[in-house]
Amino acid sequence: TLSLHDALPISEHDMRAKTTIAFGVQTAAIIISCPILLASFLFADESQLWEFMGMLLVGELVLLATTSPSNAIFLWAVDPHLRPLSMAMSVVFAHLLGDVPSPVVAGWVWP
Repeated sequence: TLSLHDALPISEHDMRAKTTIAFGVQTAAIIISCPILLASFLFADESQLWEFMGMLLVGELVLLATTSPSNAIFLWAVDPHLRPLSMAMSVVFAHLLGDVPSPVVAGWVWP
């Protein structure tokens, strides 16, 4: 449900501040998660399975912290009556650019 506060316009200064914070959270999460995920593959053998799984779990959890700021930016960027369409389009494009080509690219990289 929408509250009255959701329908009120946000000043340009507040929007810039919120967007800057959201981009900062995304950047920090990516900077933290990438080395953890890359390091997890150093433990990618049978004798160190639990180390690999633990680092993979932590890296993926930190990487998934980027989704909330992204969704917030998609919602802040449009008028309140267009917010459902904004979220729907973001999901469609995320799947088109991520889920659809990834098996093809993986098959090309690792034949």
